[in-house]
Amino acid sequence: MWIVDKGPNLCIIVFCVLRSQRRKLPDYAFFWGCQIPARFPFLEKSMRLALDSLEVRYHDIDGFTCCPPSIAIESLGNRIWLTTAVRNLAVAEKNGFDILTGCNGCYSTLRRASSIMASNTSLRKEMNEKLARFNLSYNGTTKAKHIIEVLFDEVTPDAINRKVKKPFSRMRLAVHYGCDLLRPSTQIRFDDPIRPTKFDSLIEATGAQSIDYETKMMCCGGMLSEMSDEKEALLAAKKKLAELRDLNVDAMCVCCPSCFIQYDARQTLLKASGDHFDIPILYYTELLCLAFGMSPEEVGVKKHAVKPTRFLEEWEAKNKALESAAKHFDVWFLEKCYECKACVEDCPSAKALDSYDPNRIIGEVLEGRLDEVLRSRDIWRCLECHTCYELCPHKIGMVQIFSKLKELAISKGLGPRGIRAAQDSFKKEGALAEIVEISRKRLGLPPSRKSGNKELLQLIKELEESKDDGPG
Repeated sequence: MWIVDKGPNLCIIVFCVLRSQRRKLPDYAFFWGCQIPARFPFLEKSMRLALDSLEVRYHDIDGFTCCPPSIAIESLGNRIWLTTAVRNLAVAEKNGFDILTGCNGCYSTLRRASSIMASNTSLRKEMNEKLARFNLSYNGTTKAKHIIEVLFDEVTPDAINRKVKKPFSRMRLAVHYGCDLLRPSTQIRFDDPIRPTKFDSLIEATGAQSIDYETKMMCCGGMLSEMSDEKEALLAAKKKLAELRDLNVDAMCVCCPSCFIQYDARQTLLKASGDHFDIPILYYTELLCLAFGMSPEEVGVKKHAVKPTRFLEEWEAKNKALESAAKHFDVWFLEKCYECKACVEDCPSAKALDSYDPNRIIGEVLEGRLDEVLRSRDIWRCLECHTCYELCPHKIGMVQIFSKLKELAISKGLGPRGIRAAQDSFKKEGALAEIVEISRKRLGLPPSRKSGNKELLQLIKELEESKDDGPG
């Protein structure tokens, strides 16, 4: 709330920002397509659960048909493909909704059809004449949107991040966009068709790291099995899976049922021929539901061909590690500090000691290895010179982390002998060294003044008894 006093006129302007009041999202007609309800009802369930959690309103309406996919149907006749797509748009328009879909192929077909209708009024008139006998018409007011598009543009990654209860912190995920989500860009208009970032941002909203890789923008190649040969489809899948195996990713994340088939189901076929990858394939809303705190059983991820058992176990272990770290640290800050590394190369100890890597130590804390870290001499190699503080964009620096680690080590009776001896001396005498008056006299220096050590020792005793550590 901002209050501005305009003096004697007492003109007060009050501006309130209600952060909890999010912009109202539109209602959608969900276009499930053919594959999701027929072959992957567990993907449908994850979409419903995720959208409900994010308060995205959608409706199941009567009248939709196959989209249809252009690669399979357009060669049958462009007008057949286009009429089918426009009819679906008209059904949604009659009900007063935009279309929401979780299939890249459906999204591409409906977006392209909408674009064609918008640029060709005579064709739109012809289509509407055909649709009129079914009491339908398409005037361009209904738009088709992909679930990834709505989650990024309407819900936003920040809102998603605020809903996360069990983050995928330090999990390395490979995003597969799929060609139909992005191209042709003149008709789709969702993200950069060659260097997209929106899906990556949604992955990172769950706490995971979205890795970059060479075959990232490669089409899944699944349709090769329909148009050419199953072996060629397997070769296309193998190309990307082999790279991800070499990169040691934790999972691949997709947003299309066809891409899901290609990388999940065909891994079992590749395994039968001797190629072992064991890379879990997750649809994005499955990842969301897990991050929102839903169980794997509720979400249905165990129904995949490639069982994500190892992935889920590692995720659970990392969350337990984060819970352990959270007892003593701001985990968000730890993770950001670990990812940033802006100051590591300028650390004096790291420059002098080849074996010393302060960033590695922070990573070990995030992995739940706190006890091991506290027993290590490495935490005492931080000289608290505050170089990192000055280089830190947030003016925090690693020094705060290492100061806390040292404090925890001392509380457990650990730490270098010299440090413990100095602390014992300080608590006993109130000083780290005793002044030798005769040495001062020989140098012609005046006698030292009476110290306040007695009062200091009393304060130290009171603080220890009250367990008051101060502001830190």
